Amino acid sequence: MSARSIPQNWQFNPSAISRRARLAALAAITAIFSPLTTSLLAAVISINAILLGICALIGSERRWAKTPWLVSLTSFFAATLFAMSILSLIDFAPNISPLVLAILAALQTGLAFDELLASAQYLRHQDESRRSLWRVYFGLSSRARKGQPMQVTEFIRETEERR
Repeated sequence: MSARSIPQNWQFNPSAISRRARLAALAAITAIFSPLTTSLLAAVISINAILLGICALIGSERRWAKTPWLVSLTSFFAATLFAMSILSLIDFAPNISPLVLAILAALQTGLAFDELLASAQYLRHQDESRRSLWRVYFGLSSRARKGQPMQVTEFIRETEERR
């Protein structure tokens, strides 16, 4: 792992493939385990867990900087999964499976939100550097200044750098 893949002032890379693989594995366990509650909410939890697992596996180890939108989407699925598991826990209080779902969702949320925090810090740094947040957020250019269009040659150079 290169030093560039670790966010500034961090001791580890929140986008490391090992962390994202753990997140995807927990999402797969959640998707398999959630139908045991046998409700419509369980089906929604399963679909959400599958989408979370897919989002967790997409991207590079620098996705906290290159694709903050994907990190946000992953965190959104983790947060909604956690909220739905809490609803499931309230709905089926005497059963053990909603409790297991809530624990799994809490673990997934922790893994996803480390990466979201790194992306938020990166976006704040880019904003302080007067970069266009929308362009940085969607991975279009980290060098484009606010209010200035990106030159075609710069776009081509950045596209080649991503390959």
